[in-house]
Amino acid sequence: MKIDIDERVEGMCNKCKHETEENRCNRCGEEIKEEVHSTNKNFDENKFRALAGDIDG
Repeated sequence: MKIDIDERVEGMCNKCKHETEENRCNRCGEEIKEEVHSTNKNFDENKFRALAGDIDG
């Protein structure tokens, strides 16, 4: 099935190819906006790196 989709996209113009890459709802076609994640104020970058074994950070 993936091959069929790739072959269809291959035969499209650049504008249509770009439209297939947009993040849209499968049902209504509305653009899906990515959620913006705020930074956790309690997150300690240095502690995270130390626990992860990245002490050079």
